[in-house]
Amino acid sequence: MFRLLESDGCHLCEQAKQLLQQTHVVTYGCELVDIAESDALIEAFGERIPVLEHINSGQQLGWPFNFEQLNTWLQDVMNL
Repeated sequence: MFRLLESDGCHLCEQAKQLLQQTHVVTYGCELVDIAESDALIEAFGERIPVLEHINSGQQLGWPFNFEQLNTWLQDVMNL
């Protein structure tokens, strides 16, 4: 239901993953997508990662975000 667009060695991505572990995202499933595997993803998200995407709605939350902002966004997308 969610995917995290990230890249290997990205310290901001690691911070985002730590925040995600504190939420219910894991319950719904979160696919990790390394943007380095696709030129199109690098072009689209290279300067924005980490980006959390709600797959069903296409809604995205780009870095920077804190725990409170993440929870608010999650509540919003789950109510769509």
